[in-house]
Amino acid sequence: MDEKPQEAEKTEKAKSTEAESALKDFFTPVTPAEALSTDASKPSLPPLADGDEEALTKMVDELDAVPALTYEERIKAQGISMEEALVIVDALMTNGVYEKEYFVTKKHAVKFKTRSMEDQGKFVKDLESDSPMYAATTNAMLSRHNFAASLVSFKDTVFEGYEHALKFAVGLPEPVFRILIEKLRKFDILVFTVMDEGALENF
Repeated sequence: MDEKPQEAEKTEKAKSTEAESALKDFFTPVTPAEALSTDASKPSLPPLADGDEEALTKMVDELDAVPALTYEERIKAQGISMEEALVIVDALMTNGVYEKEYFVTKKHAVKFKTRSMEDQGKFVKDLESDSPMYAATTNAMLSRHNFAASLVSFKDTVFEGYEHALKFAVGLPEPVFRILIEKLRKFDILVFTVMDEGALENF
């Protein structure tokens, strides 16, 4: 029996799964849990040893005892007030975009904007065109696309559009790119938290 068709089918399924995963994370490349900071007043969880059912039971009990954070507490954990959250919501609902600047050094800053469905379309098109075989390749593409789609300015350069920003991104030294991606991650967490489900009910 020829196994090559079966292997090809498995490869296609793997690529499809990676693509679906990448698309799912396109607008929220971080998990909701990352948007919540830990509170020192809340009980710390004990380290769980293998097979330690008593520690597991205690962990579950302590988790149940911790009240869920309110919307105001969650945005406060991001260092913003309800008034600032209103500015973000209003910008997105009125203009369809929100921008924020972060300092990278004392002299240099980077400004990001929220991404659009058109940006998602660019990523889908490139993903289908390149058909990456490995998750690492898909994730690298996702990082570059998210960065280019969000980048407004860096230092004294204002970017004219997606292609200009993407060309800049691929030419960056890797350590600098990693620093800028971390700033983008913070920006995404902020927007994700403010625009979480039910957010509009607070305004």
